[in-house]
Amino acid sequence: MALCLAAWCASGVGDAGGQFTTTLNVPPDSATRSIGSNTQLNLRDGGAIGPSFNAGRPAGGSINVEVNIFGGSAGSLFQAHSGSTVNILGGSVADLFFAFDGSTVNFAGGSIGDDFNAFTGSSINIVGGEFRLDGARVEGLDSVGNTRAFNLPGGSVLSGTLADGTPFAFSSHDLDTFPDGTITLKVAALPAVGSPQIMLPADLVPRGIRAGQTLIVAEGGGIGDNFNAGPDSTIILAGGRVGRNFEAVGAQVNISAGSIGDSFDAFDGSTVNISGGSLGSRFAVYRDSTLNLSGGSVTGPFVARGGSSVNLLGTQFLLDNTDITSSLAANSPLSILDRDVTLSGLLVDGGSFAFDFFGDHALPERLKPRACGSARDRSLGPLVEFHGIAVRLSASLRPWRAAAATSTCNKRAAWRVPAGVQLPRSLSIPSVRPTDRSSLAGDRI
Repeated sequence: MALCLAAWCASGVGDAGGQFTTTLNVPPDSATRSIGSNTQLNLRDGGAIGPSFNAGRPAGGSINVEVNIFGGSAGSLFQAHSGSTVNILGGSVADLFFAFDGSTVNFAGGSIGDDFNAFTGSSINIVGGEFRLDGARVEGLDSVGNTRAFNLPGGSVLSGTLADGTPFAFSSHDLDTFPDGTITLKVAALPAVGSPQIMLPADLVPRGIRAGQTLIVAEGGGIGDNFNAGPDSTIILAGGRVGRNFEAVGAQVNISAGSIGDSFDAFDGSTVNISGGSLGSRFAVYRDSTLNLSGGSVTGPFVARGGSSVNLLGTQFLLDNTDITSSLAANSPLSILDRDVTLSGLLVDGGSFAFDFFGDHALPERLKPRACGSARDRSLGPLVEFHGIAVRLSASLRPWRAAAATSTCNKRAAWRVPAGVQLPRSLSIPSVRPTDRSSLAGDRI
């Protein structure tokens, strides 16, 4: 049976099908744990492939194996072996995808989790447009049908829009691995950008949002895992929930209520404003991105990469329990040269925070704070590749709960710090006096 997948045909990839002795359509068929030679599996909406699926024999020797993901969900530890082709046009693929030597993956739609592992000898074809490396356009991809072999440098972010209009991002920071010679980018005609404003739960949940679009998530609304917000888009979380592995690329994210799951990444010049709500563990802010934190809670450790900025907007700041609030001058940086000290205080919403700065120690990739007794407390620890936090004080125009200031939570969270990367020598804190109300207009989140 010859099969031409619509997205491939539209993008000029051509016939992705072949002659098969066995074809599984899921649903109505049930997915098996593996498929072998001369077999095709088509996954559509309402169907699921379980974890640890094998396309082809792990030992090799398979031929003419094809998996087409039009919709539905594929579980973690999906393994594409030699002789297999996996076409991802829609649906959702979980973390830990493995493309082994001799396999081909065509990625033109849908969403995919973290930890994509391509091995030398595999072929990863990404079909779409608006390709960017660390926020800058990839050259040589101006017209539909243009192709380019592409190597993703370590520590960089490859982003763009797939042929179905879904934004994507890959980075070694998310444990994505692409040896040189495995990636090919191909330009396809992209669908028009959708509605400029989407309101959840009233409207349909999109796969992602693009430039000029604003997605508002109110109470009762929800977004699933692996959602992407592309450059110049906006997400307003005023209630409801965003799933894990949410990725913002050059986007603005405003959080006043609701929750975001684990592994939220802010890439390539994104701005994240948090005045309420909660974030899960492993929240990360990357180069040229900014976090403005005036309230809410971060339930686990987070990471600020080199070149990012973290601004704490609060009513009180203490250095090793000594109040330094009155010593901060408007728009004047204060360098803290001390190490083995704690910067703590109260955010605008009255919640407490604490950062521990260790001298002559490294910063771990994964941090584990002590649990706090009160949901109003948060312990925010040291940052990976900590190249300075810009902290601005802004006065709260509303009172905070007395309980927040008298919490029994140990604000000096215990951070285990192995040897390796060194901390910078200074911490720069440009600030605004709490009494200088005229300067606060632009500081409120």
